[in-house]
Amino acid sequence: MASNTPQRILNAAGSCYQKMGILKASMEDIATEAGISRRTLYRHFANQQEILSFVIQEAASAFLEGLSESLKNIQQFDDFFVEALLYSIEKGPAVSSHSFLFGRDILPIMNDLYLSSEDFRVLSTSFWREELLKRNDKKQVYLDIEMISEWFNRIVLSYLATPSPLYKSKAELQKLFSVTVKPALTQ
Repeated sequence: MASNTPQRILNAAGSCYQKMGILKASMEDIATEAGISRRTLYRHFANQQEILSFVIQEAASAFLEGLSESLKNIQQFDDFFVEALLYSIEKGPAVSSHSFLFGRDILPIMNDLYLSSEDFRVLSTSFWREELLKRNDKKQVYLDIEMISEWFNRIVLSYLATPSPLYKSKAELQKLFSVTVKPALTQ
């Protein structure tokens, strides 16, 4: 039973984040939801930031898998990137298992979480590298896949911070892609 305790804690944290929001869920709430004591919780995780990092990693991974599967028939990377933005902006908040990643209450800390989570950066960069290679000539030189990943995250965060119809316009997102991401793909 003890070997599954960390996963129980992470599942409980995800449930608490869904119900209460990330900023309102406490370590006590997570321990209660997991059916363990706070002492047991702290034996496995030093603080809520550590738990949150793991939960975000799991939720982001599941979200990216769903995104990739939903858009698998798109052949061109340019189109994939724009459709991935639309998918994230439109569907992200509606997917119950990770809608907390798209909540407005998380905005004050989300950028810090993304930037401070090396695991998230590696996951996101790996995702974009794979998607680029699926859709482009493997000989194509691309300057900085990490920047592509960063632009994607920042565009989605920007929409969450200031929802605008421009972010739901395919034409506007294509323009944004052309001036931000496209130059990194062609250098």
